[in-house]
Amino acid sequence: MKKFFLFLTLLLALQINTEAQVGISIGQVYYDATKWDEAIRDLDNLAESTTYFKSDGIQFAIDYWFRLKNFRVEFFPEVSYYNLSARPESLVFPDYGYVADLKSNVFQFNGNVHIYPFDLEGDCDCPTFSKDGSFLQKGFFIRAAPGIAFASYKEEITNTTIAGENSTERKEQATKPTLRIGAGIDFGVNDFITITPLFQYTYGFDTGGFEFLSLPEVTTSLESEITQTYFGVRLGLRFDEINKYGYR
Repeated sequence: MKKFFLFLTLLLALQINTEAQVGISIGQVYYDATKWDEAIRDLDNLAESTTYFKSDGIQFAIDYWFRLKNFRVEFFPEVSYYNLSARPESLVFPDYGYVADLKSNVFQFNGNVHIYPFDLEGDCDCPTFSKDGSFLQKGFFIRAAPGIAFASYKEEITNTTIAGENSTERKEQATKPTLRIGAGIDFGVNDFITITPLFQYTYGFDTGGFEFLSLPEVTTSLESEITQTYFGVRLGLRFDEINKYGYR
C-alpha cells in the first residue's frame, strides 16, 4: 500500500518541469464514525444528541493540473496522506475503568474535478490572475471527486482497574472507495502562483471490517461508515508561466 502511494507521489513529482502545473495542499481533517459515536454514548450514558467521538489530523497532498480545452472544467489528480488520533477526553469510560486510544494512518488517491459555474466557457486558457471578471466570477469552483483510501487502524484499550499488564492492542487495515464534494475560490497572486482556500466533505463508506471498541460491554457491530470534513489551502504553481518572469 505505502509503496503504491510512494510510486504515485514520485510519478507526480517527475512531472514538475518547465511545463508542469502542480499544487501542494495542507489542511485540517475532522473524522466522524457514526457507529463508534453511538457506542461511546451508550458506555457513558450520554444523550443521543451528543457527538462525542472526536478525531482530527493534518492532511498533506500533492496534485497535478490539467483542463478541458473549451470549457472551464479542470482536473487535479491528487495523492494525500493524513494521520488521525482520537482525542483522549472522548475515550475515557470511568464506569467501566477503560481508557481507549485510536490512531489511524490514511493514504488516498483522489480524482478531483473543479467546475467553475460562473466562468464555464472562460475568456482564455490562462491562469486565474490573467482572466477577466471579478474574483468570484473567475475564481469560484465546485469540487467533486471519486477516490480510494487505504487506512491502517491501531486500537489500544487499557483497563485501569487491573494492575500490571492491563492493555490490549489491535491493528487492522482497510481499503475503501470514497466520494467527495466541496467548494473553493482561486486567488491569483500572479500568473505563476495561485492560492486556493477550500472546503470539502468526504463520504468514506465503511471501515472495511474494523470494529472500534472491542469491549465485552459492546455487543453490537461497530463496523462504521466514515465521513470527513476538511478545511485547507492549496498553493498552485504554473511552471509553464514562469518564463514570463525571466526564469528558464
